[in-house]
Amino acid sequence: MISEKAYDDLLNQITRHGYHINDVWELVKVKGLGEGVISDLRDFLPLIENERIKEGIVRALAEKHKSWKSTALVLFDEFHKLIEYSDGRFNSLKWAIGNTISVIVKSNFSEEIEEIILNKNHGIARQMFIKPFAKSNHPEKLVILRQLQIDPDVKLHVESELKRLMKNHLKSVC
Repeated sequence: MISEKAYDDLLNQITRHGYHINDVWELVKVKGLGEGVISDLRDFLPLIENERIKEGIVRALAEKHKSWKSTALVLFDEFHKLIEYSDGRFNSLKWAIGNTISVIVKSNFSEEIEEIILNKNHGIARQMFIKPFAKSNHPEKLVILRQLQIDPDVKLHVESELKRLMKNHLKSVC
């Protein structure tokens, strides 16, 4: 199976960077993985079929790094592969993708994030996309966030971000 071979190849690549691991989840707690490891994780992610392994890779990618735009593109692609599953399957993986996006995205991607947060079929997997959307320069972000205040799946995350935005606005005018 290609997925198992890809996983073995990934672990071998990671070993070449000086990390001797038996499971990709061991990298989740390691900070400062370096661009080589980040690049390998990003490149192998689409080749892996096992949800648990994919989620470990996604969570390991949740650190700021220079190639964040390339990583974000791969993560959005992975998220969109899961769109057809609105029955709750893959919610943990989708949520982890949102969490990693919230950590690494500095700007851009507001349209991609808007599409995700407005699609109720994603349920709670949308929660972690709220923060990067609220930090974006999207021209309609306040209107969209206010619309989402009544959505029980994301309500608490939306309210938290609206409070943060209001606090920042008050600081800037005082």
